[in-house]
Amino acid sequence: MLHVLAIFAAVWAVLSGAIHGQPSIGRSAPPISLEMVQNAPGVDPGSLNWEALAGKTVVLDFWATWCGPCVASIPHLNELADHFQENPDVVFLSVTYEDGDTIRAFRKHVPMRTWIGHDADSSMFDAFGVRSIPRTFVIQDGQVVWAGHPKRLSVGDIERAVRGETTPAVDSTMGPTVPVVGAATPTGRRSTSGPPRSRSFLPFRVTRTP
Repeated sequence: MLHVLAIFAAVWAVLSGAIHGQPSIGRSAPPISLEMVQNAPGVDPGSLNWEALAGKTVVLDFWATWCGPCVASIPHLNELADHFQENPDVVFLSVTYEDGDTIRAFRKHVPMRTWIGHDADSSMFDAFGVRSIPRTFVIQDGQVVWAGHPKRLSVGDIERAVRGETTPAVDSTMGPTVPVVGAATPTGRRSTSGPPRSRSFLPFRVTRTP
C-alpha cells in the first residue's frame, strides 16, 4: 500500500508541475537566459546554454535575497556544492532577478558557493513556471530529472543524476516558500504580490546560531 501511495505522489508531482507551467520530469529544460553571472570566473553568460553544459548535472535554484526560506536554504546548497566541488561535471547555478549590486552586497553577509545568474527580465522564472521561491531543479543533459524545495535535495539525488539513471527522482513534498514578483501565473499575468524589486530589503535577515 505504501508503495502505491509513493507512486501516486510521484505521478501527482509530475502532473502538478505540468499544470502550473513547470517543466515535467523527463522533459527538456527551458533555455538559459542570463544577463550576468557572478561567482563563476571565466563563464560568459551569453554562451551559457544547455549545449555548453552537455554531459553535466546542473542544480538550478531560483531564489532572491529578500526571501527568508531562500536564505535559510543557502547553507544546505553550500554543503552540496562543497561535496561536489571536485567534480567538474556538477554545476550549481542560483538564479535571481535582482541586480548585481544587490547580490554583491548580500554576499558580504552570506557566503554562496554557487554560480549566481541574473535573470533581469524574469524570462527564466517565467519559462520554468516559478511563482514561489525557493524552487530547485536538477537537470541532466538538458533534461529535468528532479524538482522540489532545495532543502529536500540530497547528495544521493544528485549522484543518481550524475550516473544518468533513467528513473527520475521526484520530490513530492515542499518546504516553506514565498510568492515571487514577476513569475508567471495561470492566467498569463504577472504576479503583483510579494516584495518589490528594491534594495530596501537590506540589511538581510540572517539567523545566526550561537
